[in-house]
Amino acid sequence: MLSVLNVSKVYGESNVIDNVSFNINEGEIVSLVGHNGAGKTTLMKILTGLIIPDKGLITVYGEKWNKKHLKQMSLMLEGNRNFYAELTLYQNIQYLYRLKGFKYSSHVQSSIDYYLKIFNLYDHASKPIFKLSRGMQQKVSIILNFILPSKIILLDEPTLGLDIFSIDEFEKLITQTKANEKIVLITSHQLDLLQKLSDRLIVIHNGKILFNDKPEYFINKYAQINCKITYKTKIPENDLQNLLHKGIAYEVFEDRNEILLQYQNGFELNDYLKMLTIANVESINKTTPKLEEAYKNFWLNEDTA
Repeated sequence: MLSVLNVSKVYGESNVIDNVSFNINEGEIVSLVGHNGAGKTTLMKILTGLIIPDKGLITVYGEKWNKKHLKQMSLMLEGNRNFYAELTLYQNIQYLYRLKGFKYSSHVQSSIDYYLKIFNLYDHASKPIFKLSRGMQQKVSIILNFILPSKIILLDEPTLGLDIFSIDEFEKLITQTKANEKIVLITSHQLDLLQKLSDRLIVIHNGKILFNDKPEYFINKYAQINCKITYKTKIPENDLQNLLHKGIAYEVFEDRNEILLQYQNGFELNDYLKMLTIANVESINKTTPKLEEAYKNFWLNEDTA
């Protein structure tokens, strides 16, 4: 387990990290989200010893954090490449293995070949990394994080600049970490990706944690559900007035005989559907609530912040 207890970091008069506490268990993927400047990257750096907190305690598998735990961690920071650009990918991996004290074996070479193929880098593995495109360099950073037998993987905006096929491969790699009992903390502004991958969601703002629970709980509380009712013929006036009166009719498309409803999760829609002229209803389609919409609504909530 990776445990953070009452950790704070102050720069001048600004509490960049303000009394933060959370745990991440083995086999758990935790997403850390927040606005730019919320404290996400600072927290990542604290976890790896790049920044020393002013107070608080970090433990790794029950032991107080110390430099020996760096061997168990791999870190990918946005805007800070975790490689030597003058070296090739092969040379970077060999260097990292020596630096961390891991044994470089034929099995490692097989794993490298696997990663090169899935990220379409096989023909570029012998080139100095600075000669690769930004997107390719991002793939290299991902490979360097996953090729090491680290138990804790910290990823700051890992999919930035990746094409959709590489993002798909990244999703598969992250999913495999659960079976391998790895501890994963990931930040990203791609909330659709986090919705698919995360076991737990942490929302941080001005250095404080505002939410720490399962993403579905967050979505259920803050997301709105869209429901489209399509009629076979003209929308009955009585149906329209009933839905408008209840305040859930969001948009009306009379030319398409459609009414778009919008309501919070937990709203008993079926009670109102009974009032409709069902014989004239062609279809009723609900959308799946999304983390991105819930996140936007979270900041519009008067009780937030």
